[in-house]
Amino acid sequence: MGSAPRQGAKGRAVTIVEWSDFQCPFCSRAQPTLAQIMKEYAGKVRLVWKNQPLSFHPNAMPAAEAAMAAYEQGNDKFWAMHDKLFEKAERALPAYYERVAGEIGLDVSKWKAAVESRRSQAEIQADIVAGNAVGANGTPTFFINGRKIVGPCPSSPSRR
Repeated sequence: MGSAPRQGAKGRAVTIVEWSDFQCPFCSRAQPTLAQIMKEYAGKVRLVWKNQPLSFHPNAMPAAEAAMAAYEQGNDKFWAMHDKLFEKAERALPAYYERVAGEIGLDVSKWKAAVESRRSQAEIQADIVAGNAVGANGTPTFFINGRKIVGPCPSSPSRR
């Protein structure tokens, strides 16, 4: 698709860039906080996704490929796949991804062809290289308006 999956419009006051891994338990724990931020600050925040599948998570790369294949069918389809993959996080296996593709309304044959051809590999590798270059070697790593924050941040009134 040429650009990273994103939520919120360009030119917002706050941009969060997230380097993440669908099998990382810490990344999974960060998702409710991100969802809360996007809801509470709708129209003021932009969230950009970057893939950083870690090698010691055996299904992290297949999950990233599944999500990026969904992205080929639309930004909203990426986020629907994203949410479903994080629901299962560490336990999700490739057979689950195909079931999810159908559940979220993808053209499953096109999605499957994209996954099997590994079309998104170059884009995922580019995310990894870019992440490593800026110090996003662990997940999750966030850059909020350029300021690096590593790890899940719990949502609580005292952190606002």
